[in-house]
This record gives sequence, structure tokens and C-alpha cells, in this order.
Amino acid sequence: MAKAKDSQAWQTVKLGDVTRQIKHKVSDPVSEDITHYLPGGGIRNDSFLISEWQPINDGVMGPAFHMCFLPGHTLYKSRVPHGVGVADRKGICANTTYIIEANPEQLLPELLPFILITNEFRQFEKENNRGSTNLFINYNQITKYIFSLPPVDEQRRIADLLWAADDSITEYQSTLDKLHTTTTSFLETQIANGLKNGWRQTLFDELLTETQYGISKKSGLQREGTVPILGIPNVVAGNIDLSKLAWVEVSESEFEKYRLNTGDILIVRTNGNPNYVGRCVALKDIPENSVYASYLIRLRVLEDRANPSFIEAILNSRHMRRTLMNEIRSSAGNYNLNTQGIRKQKIPLPPLSGQDSTVKKLNEFNMSKGQLESHIENQRKLKTDLLNTLLSN
Repeated sequence: MAKAKDSQAWQTVKLGDVTRQIKHKVSDPVSEDITHYLPGGGIRNDSFLISEWQPINDGVMGPAFHMCFLPGHTLYKSRVPHGVGVADRKGICANTTYIIEANPEQLLPELLPFILITNEFRQFEKENNRGSTNLFINYNQITKYIFSLPPVDEQRRIADLLWAADDSITEYQSTLDKLHTTTTSFLETQIANGLKNGWRQTLFDELLTETQYGISKKSGLQREGTVPILGIPNVVAGNIDLSKLAWVEVSESEFEKYRLNTGDILIVRTNGNPNYVGRCVALKDIPENSVYASYLIRLRVLEDRANPSFIEAILNSRHMRRTLMNEIRSSAGNYNLNTQGIRKQKIPLPPLSGQDSTVKKLNEFNMSKGQLESHIENQRKLKTDLLNTLLSN
């Protein structure tokens, strides 16, 4: 159990008094043995791990990427959504990512990242963001953040506890990432081996009883006199996310036309991001009496020939995603997929018993993923509770 804090020994400080910004610019990364740069998307708001590195010679790196950081430096993403990372290698980032170094005589470097994700600092961010559409916070504003800082010995005890919690999350996340890779590899191997061993390349049109665009009506959060409507935010590849459910008022005839049933497949037909277009889900547990929006297409298959969950898996596989990308068209900033482009696809199709066997194995993978995701969520809550308890004076 953690010892009680000696709050009288804590000091009130400004972040700028115990840290400094590193401004080491490089014009020739190769001459400084730098091989990779850090894009803004590589810093997340739920982990200190850098999730994305890009080689400096990828032909995409822009001129703003010239700030050099070293292993152990704290990296702060100044654009919303803000995020904090800890460098595990030497690299470069854009000038919109602030490289921050703690003065170890006053603030342990190991504690600095945690200070930047406390509830108090998150609130400070909200109050000090600038801009209209692309919100950001200036570095000189960050330096004005005032907080309570314990003595260095107490900082070390707190940092050890917080990093232990963070390491637990990292281990679970690493296992989850490996399971995602295993699931993908399993399906791709099934498809490749199946095509070698006699799976028919069946025209999708032969398996469909219906392709129907969704209803085009204004939806909202009002529930009275309305029904739930599923849209793009609810369709995650292979899953339904009901955290942002909307509601819509429909007539009896509209309800009958657009009503969703278990086994229906919803596929995203249009979006500003081409990676969203074509992702789909076979409906299992859905809100009662729900309909779907015009940005989606409902597919219904002959269930005596095709297992909807197997078709979902095939459509979300790399094998089919590559094929569907050839059918996506760009118009007025959106990417679109129509029913004709879907119907003419050839689906690698084993007998129904083989489809059921594949779905059973995928369900086992998904059950394990769900358990790991639950562990990760619990560990994140524990870390947050520890964080805001141990760093609140």
C-alpha cells in the first residue's frame, strides 16, 4: 500500500521552471545518424508508446520535420487531439511536436509524461487551446501550467508505481496486437489455401437477395417517437459500435423498407476517407426496431449458401479490400462505392460447413480479443486513478 503523502513538502511550480524545450534543428538527418521521423499520428492520447515511425527517405516527409529528439525525451503533440509520447530512439519530428526535457534536480524525467496527462493538465489544455478548426496550444502557454510537485524521492516512488501500471497496459496491448496479426494471417491463409484446394470463386450477385441503400433523413439524439438509426460511426469492420447511436422519425412504410434484421450486412458506401469505404459488419446484436442511414448499403445473402459472418470476414479481408478499392470512385471530395461494384465481385466460397468452421475459429479469436480489451480498459482506469490520486496534492 502506498504511504501517505507529506503534502507540506510539496512545492507549487510552473512547468516552465522545471523543464526546457529542446530546439535542436537538423538540416541533414543522415549526417546525424537519423533514419526515421515521427508523424503526428504516431503520438496517441492513450499511450506513451510511439505507434508509428516513417523512414526519412519515404518521399513524404515535409520540410517541417527538422526537430531532433533523443531516447527518453518527452514528446508533446501540440495539435488537437493532444498526445504525449516518450522517445525510444533518436529521430526527428515536426515543429508542431514539442520536445520537452525535465530538469532532473527538480523534476524526474520519468514523471514528466504523467504530469502532462493528469486531469488538471487536460483541463488546462482545453482552456488554453487556440485556433478555430485546427486547435493547438503554444509552447509558451504550456510553460505557465502551475502544479504541485513533491520532493524528488517521492517523485521516484510515484513514477515507479505509474510506470508499473503503464508497463502492464503495454504488455496486454502487445498481446492484443499479436492476436490481431494472427487473426488476419489465419483468414488470409484460409483464403489462399482454399483457392488452391477448390474453393469456388462465386459471383457475389449469385449470393445476394438484396442490395438496398439506406434512408436519407435528418437524425438526432431525441428518442421519443423515433427509432434507432445506424450510420458510418456505428460500423466498425467486423463490429457494431453503439456508443454514438442516433435516432430518426420514420413512417410505417419507411420502417418496413429500411428495418434491419439479424444477418443483414451493412457496408459503408461513401466517405471522405477511402479507407472507410467498403468496410462492413454482419449484424448480430442490434437495437430493436432499428434502421440504417443512406451512407450505408444493406446486403442480404442466401443463407442456405452463405454464412453472413463469413461474408463479412471475406469483405473485410485484405484479399477483398484490394479488389474493392478498384471500384471506389472519387467525387466532390468523397469516395464512393455503388451496388454494381459490389455485386460483380467474386467471393472465394467454400461449402457452408467450411464457412461455419472458419467463422467459429474467428469467433474464438474475437472472444480472446474482447477479453484482452477488457483487461486493457481496466488497467487504464487503474492507471488513471493512480495518476490523479498520486499527483494531486
